[in-house]
Amino acid sequence: ETCTYASLDQVFASSDVIALHCPLFPETEGIINKDTIGKMKDGVMIINNSRGPLIVESDLRDALNSGKVA
Repeated sequence: ETCTYASLDQVFASSDVIALHCPLFPETEGIINKDTIGKMKDGVMIINNSRGPLIVESDLRDALNSGKVA
């Protein structure tokens, strides 16, 4: 088995790299924010290949400055 289904919280907690490939909808706007970043591993890398508003920029800035996000 090479793939398994996981909840978003499981993905946040277990991933070294998170790449966003999703459309911007009201449900996805701000999906990466202070709360979701707090669930991630220290030093996680986030790659946004989608729309900017998926990430709350001020929360990402704080996480980058603290070293939570690489």
